[in-house]
Amino acid sequence: MTGNAHPLATIHPTAEVDPSAVVEADAMIGPGVVVGPRAVVHTHAILWRGATVGEYATVGEGAEVRADAEVGPGAGIGTAAKVGGGSKLGVRVRVGDRAVLGEGVHVEDSAAVGNRVTLRRGVLVGQGATVGDRAQIGNLVRIGPGATLGIRVGIGAESIIGSGARIGNRTSVGRRVRVAADAALPTRSRVHDWESVG
Repeated sequence: MTGNAHPLATIHPTAEVDPSAVVEADAMIGPGVVVGPRAVVHTHAILWRGATVGEYATVGEGAEVRADAEVGPGAGIGTAAKVGGGSKLGVRVRVGDRAVLGEGVHVEDSAAVGNRVTLRRGVLVGQGATVGDRAQIGNLVRIGPGATLGIRVGIGAESIIGSGARIGNRTSVGRRVRVAADAALPTRSRVHDWESVG
């Protein structure tokens, strides 16, 4: 089934597109892709082999969802954003314009990832957490549920940000740092590698 597909969209014969889904012009739907009910895939978006887009989800213009990635129900992916292979986005997740999510990233339900954010390989963003615009998050970082990261925050690889923690704008956190639950780092603060906060 090809849903409400524009005649200029390219849909692989093995893809499953719900009849109520909308696929706009010049979108590309790869082999084994599943697009759920009332999902919208905007123009020039690319869904790679085995990707899944849940019901009511939206994939923005020029966005890419790589192989075997999952976009949960009601999630929204911004313009020209990239979701890495094997990544999982939960229910009602928001990913901003031009954000780049590496392979194996997991963004849990109701979390928000801002514009031009980079989440490197294996990052976990907990339920309801917020990552501000232009943040740079290193490999295997864990961001706890309800944590808030401001704009232009940098977090080094393998750091852990506790549940409910608040990281101020333009703060730099080194590698393998531990920020305790509900701790607060002020704007423009700096935490060195291996330190613990809170």
